[in-house]
Amino acid sequence: MPFPELLARQVRHLRMIALVGATGCPTSEKAICENGTPPEGFELVQGYVTVPVGTACPEAATLSTLNTIDCCPVYNFEGPICSFDYVTANQEEVVSDFGGTFFQNATAETENPVDVCFYEALFENTGVCCGRPLLQEGIAQVAESRRSPKGRARCVVSGRYWAQVALLEHASIASFARCSLELMKWGAPLHLLHATQKAGMDEVGHAQITRVLAERLLGERLDFGELKLGNSVDLSASRADFAEAVLREGAIGESLAALDAAARLQNCTDRETRGVLEQILKDEAEHAELAWAILKWLVEEDRALLPRLAQVMAEEQAKGRRGEGSPVPPGFGLLDSTTQQTVFEEGWERVLLPAFAEL
Repeated sequence: MPFPELLARQVRHLRMIALVGATGCPTSEKAICENGTPPEGFELVQGYVTVPVGTACPEAATLSTLNTIDCCPVYNFEGPICSFDYVTANQEEVVSDFGGTFFQNATAETENPVDVCFYEALFENTGVCCGRPLLQEGIAQVAESRRSPKGRARCVVSGRYWAQVALLEHASIASFARCSLELMKWGAPLHLLHATQKAGMDEVGHAQITRVLAERLLGERLDFGELKLGNSVDLSASRADFAEAVLREGAIGESLAALDAAARLQNCTDRETRGVLEQILKDEAEHAELAWAILKWLVEEDRALLPRLAQVMAEEQAKGRRGEGSPVPPGFGLLDSTTQQTVFEEGWERVLLPAFAEL
């Protein structure tokens, strides 16, 4: 069965089944600090902000987000911030090879030393390591964001989720731009270039609608800052490397993203959030279909790619994709980890594996 039919059949299945979960938006986050028992998939860990050397650390109540050292696993700030822990003075911030951050004692050569203020707060443990839609020299890239007060918050938990989605959708614009360059490098037909350019414009729309939704739920204005790309963008060294990237990031990633959106729609009751999910579902399904079409073209050009792609499929299936473990106000589009894990596992069995067999 061709990929579009496999995906459409599974989307229909997800939108028909009843997904279990609480409704509304959690309101009593402070109880987590008091009893020290975070919900499943979350941890009370140390986050930090940096300040100029000699500057007092901010009061916890004035902070809207925290960073975490390292990024394996990736921790997403959820809040609340429970307490200030300590400050480490005169540090140099260092970015690791895979995108994580750590600190070391500043030296006379350090250009911008900082003090690091640490706080205990609630973070989501995503169960995965660094990985974003756009990699540059092996380092994940996502734009800086700026948030400022705008109005009354509707649902902070869901708002933080959609703010992160907006940043990832924003980075995906650059990812599709790079894919266009890759396709031209390897001599792709014009219809694939046209579809890839359209997909990039879809991501512009996704960044906009998810940003607006996040602003509404957070009661804050969200602006995209710089996306640090350096002076050049890495392209695949070989056709096989390009095929592997398309399989991992596009064929697998976009397919699961479409199924994820379909599952989120099932119990979503907020009209604006439903509209966002409907658009994302439609477009991600098209992007997944495009990725499989690119793979088909690459394999037709060189059947010797298939063993490597089969190995990638085996690796990705064995690694799995863990459910995100978000708190569960499905009315605003969030899923519990158990449901999302089921969505991913069924996606592999009913969509990804049969689609790869068609290659």
